Amino acid sequence: MKKKYNTDEMSEVELEAMRQIDAMSDEDIDTSDIPEQTAWTGSVRGKFYDPQARSVTRKPRENLTSQSRR
Repeated sequence: MKKKYNTDEMSEVELEAMRQIDAMSDEDIDTSDIPEQTAWTGSVRGKFYDPQARSVTRKPRENLTSQSRR
């Protein structure tokens, strides 16, 4: 999965490192020092998810709707 980064704030060295990592396949990346997570019994889906978009329904004010009906 490709992620988009704000490249305007990155130095040339950081951009080159990102290009090299992006060109690697998943098999080429060494993850031997990271323990594999196999026990997901205590996990909670969406624990830290906070949706930014919230729907808001507002009732139009009576004085505005009566003026538009004239």
